[in-house]
Amino acid sequence: MALTLGLLLLTVFEFTDLDQRLSTLFYEPAQEAFPLRHNWFIEVVLHHWAKYLLVVFGLAMLGGFALSFRLAPLCPLHAPML
Repeated sequence: MALTLGLLLLTVFEFTDLDQRLSTLFYEPAQEAFPLRHNWFIEVVLHHWAKYLLVVFGLAMLGGFALSFRLAPLCPLHAPML
């Protein structure tokens, strides 16, 4: 499902100007800058905190996978992941 969606988005963005039209919603050509570039919410919450959340999620997934080799109830689950 994710691969199909990724290929669909790649195709749409490659053969249309949809990505350019979306970027013009957030770009100010007169100033040649993104007006919300230094907005606290976008900079701190949507960039830094989201990045940290993804790192924690990835480490939790790796930790869960590593624990599946040690904990007996999780042992049957790690075989399909390989």
